[in-house]
Amino acid sequence: MFLEINPSYLCKVGEKDLKKIKKQAKNVLKNNYIYVVQLKGDYKFLMCITEQKYVRNYACPLLAKISKKRGFLPIGAFVYGYVKPLYKFSMRTCDETCDASKIASIYGGGGHKGAAAFTMDYKGIDNLILKSINISKDIDRTPI
Repeated sequence: MFLEINPSYLCKVGEKDLKKIKKQAKNVLKNNYIYVVQLKGDYKFLMCITEQKYVRNYACPLLAKISKKRGFLPIGAFVYGYVKPLYKFSMRTCDETCDASKIASIYGGGGHKGAAAFTMDYKGIDNLILKSINISKDIDRTPI
């Protein structure tokens, strides 16, 4: 006997899960410090250090939109533990004006225009931080 699956039911479940993940992404940004970072080449944008990397595909573009709104590059980054003592610096862009792979290549990483990453030790990441900022109001006002 074959299991019958209603495609419209699957779509509804998918939409429900997507809403849940987007809400979690916003909560991760609200509950972690957000930093302005400056990378080689005077690239300035927003970054979040968190171990909740599973929401980065939604949180990083949201962070990128807020970064652009705040006058920085349209890039959002998540930093999380990778292979000790290295951390993964994962970036996403929210528009065509910026190439994340060019920035990642400066640090030996790669990717493509919209998403790229590199690895670095924590001391190196700490040296990139200019200041922490509060973006709570921006998070609520910015759609993912």
